[in-house]
Amino acid sequence: PDGCRHVLADNGRRYYADPFPLLAGGRLHVFFEDLDLATRRGVISASVLGPDGFSPPRTVLARPYHLSYPQVFTHEGEVFMLPESCEARRLELWRAERVPDRWRLDTILLDDVAVADATLVRHGERYWIFAASAEPPGTSWDRLLLFHAPRLRGPWRAHRLNPVLIDAGAARPAGAMWHEADALMRVAMDCRGGYGDGVTVLRVDRLDPDGYRQTPVRALPLPLGADGLHTFNRCAGVDFIDLRSRPSRRARRAGLTA
Repeated sequence: PDGCRHVLADNGRRYYADPFPLLAGGRLHVFFEDLDLATRRGVISASVLGPDGFSPPRTVLARPYHLSYPQVFTHEGEVFMLPESCEARRLELWRAERVPDRWRLDTILLDDVAVADATLVRHGERYWIFAASAEPPGTSWDRLLLFHAPRLRGPWRAHRLNPVLIDAGAARPAGAMWHEADALMRVAMDCRGGYGDGVTVLRVDRLDPDGYRQTPVRALPLPLGADGLHTFNRCAGVDFIDLRSRPSRRARRAGLTA
């Protein structure tokens, strides 16, 4: 699409989604969901973004169940990944033995619960997980769950007001969170018109074990030639998104862009 410097397009038999970048060893790695349309099961693949674009993707983590939304981050000098694994009804924390392709299961953060697009952040003296509920009834589009812990590996507790938000336009996480001045910022999918139609930036005004409040700040603009935007992340001054291109409105996206 116009306005995107580099594009990693799918091949029509799979789609790429949920790009999470990581700067490691002087290289800008991008981890993402790689879903085979024939099996409907996703694995985590990775590519390196260089001056000439993306390197060919390769699978770096696969399980007997669907994986997606691979949030990657550093903690105390180590690299971790928090992929979505709601089909297994648990949330797994993986630790890198070698970036990007060697991972060891470190901790089960949440067990016997189905959450989608779990996003971890440290805010104040606590660690927080923002996630969409994938439990019936309803969809995972509109119910925001919070979990908190004193340490990365827990113990994790559900927020006493879960779901803290029911809103198809501003609930489901859409990328890593960040601090801007004194404010905690997040991005959420806007699913009011359909899944993956857009992304909204929000300011978190209250986050504690007894309450939650957020304020919409702005909607991210769609690149020319796109009619859907699903995930937004930024690293080393580069923005990463996945998108769906016109005229198709199938689940398949055009791929990742940077």
